[in-house]
Amino acid sequence: MASTKEICDFMHRLEEEFNLVEHKFAGVYAWPAARIAIYYALTVAAGTYQESIATTGCKRTFFKRLVDLGCQFIRNPFFAWGAISYAIYVHSRKVNGKDIYSDALVQQYGDSALLLDSTFTGSERLQNAADMGFFTTLAVMYRRMKMKGSTFSDDEDVLIKTIQGRIKKQFGQQVDVKKILQRRLFLFKFLKPVYKALFRYRKVQEVYIVNAYSYPYITAAAQELGLTVTELQHGLITPYHMGYSYPGREKVPYFPDRFYGFGQYWLESVDMPTATKKKVIGAPHMATLKSKNIDKIPGSVFFSSQTVIGQQVFNFAAKTAELLPKHKITLNLHPNDSRDLYPASGLPENLEILYKPANFFEILAAHEYQAGSFSTTLFEGMLLGNKVIVLDLPGAENMQPAIERGDAIFAQTPEELVGILHTAHQAKDAEVYYADLVQKISA
Repeated sequence: MASTKEICDFMHRLEEEFNLVEHKFAGVYAWPAARIAIYYALTVAAGTYQESIATTGCKRTFFKRLVDLGCQFIRNPFFAWGAISYAIYVHSRKVNGKDIYSDALVQQYGDSALLLDSTFTGSERLQNAADMGFFTTLAVMYRRMKMKGSTFSDDEDVLIKTIQGRIKKQFGQQVDVKKILQRRLFLFKFLKPVYKALFRYRKVQEVYIVNAYSYPYITAAAQELGLTVTELQHGLITPYHMGYSYPGREKVPYFPDRFYGFGQYWLESVDMPTATKKKVIGAPHMATLKSKNIDKIPGSVFFSSQTVIGQQVFNFAAKTAELLPKHKITLNLHPNDSRDLYPASGLPENLEILYKPANFFEILAAHEYQAGSFSTTLFEGMLLGNKVIVLDLPGAENMQPAIERGDAIFAQTPEELVGILHTAHQAKDAEVYYADLVQKISA
């Protein structure tokens, strides 16, 4: 099994050898647009992560999908008019009806901002936000039609086959790089003109986006119009996050012009393109919570999960609960995981499994200890005074800098976790991860 570091190093070597970041496939810089998807495909091929699933909206009936499509059409932003200065594309996950990552900016700009969201996957739409889901549906239909034909030139097909061959040799498994590139390329080709037309129509002057690497067509559309694009941090950033890690590069196609981070740690933890201007704005979603001083349950342990290692974290938590029968043990499943994949009965009495709890941060703050392999919530827990333990599971190397700083300890097994629990301690300076919120987020 390869580590995430080995996979990232392999991708960097491929990119350097074949100039993939700056190579246009069918007129599009398809590699940067598809890079994160290719990375996750490699982690599955290498046996590092289990295959990720997106459960949001997967149980909708055909009639419900049809109704949703009608609502998306009615709420699309082209039905409004008038110039507006800013566009903010919010995050798909909402907490108590808000996008916790952009809410402070939304409140600052008020009616001066065009809020954009998408319910294409069945996720909750932010109140007062326009819905781009209708256009994503059309883009998927366009993609299905176009993928039946030829996409790439003969030279591009040879290059892709060479890359697939390198992957097979390195990891022993075949990855359909061509299909991944095609899927991202056709979404890009359809949606970039849509966003470009929207920004022109509403005379947008500046664009903010959460999770920009998932929507390269939005950044591309704005930048082609000469608009500045700013990404708002939404999660864990490390040297092994292929949405951000571009060592030695000044510029990368479709990468935002500015990046606003939670704290100084994140801005120094990864080599983003050097042309991208970085700024600490603090953590809007943590600013008020840390001042509540929520009482902690002595000895309680909160396990933070991820979809790609969900079963492994569950096994770790269940065994820990057996070893600590008098301690409260909580396992929080990732929002994109499926509750149905985990047992509802036969669990240790002191183990509680949470799935999308409404008061997530209050629950997190009430625990004394916190455990996980790699997760933003591990750092959020530090700010809330939790004592963090990093589990020896895939992705743990993402937490190595925090361990080296003395802000977390490492446990290879549940037995070791129990044995070293008393040595766990609070972070020395958690505000390096989550600074106080600045008074004005915009430049």
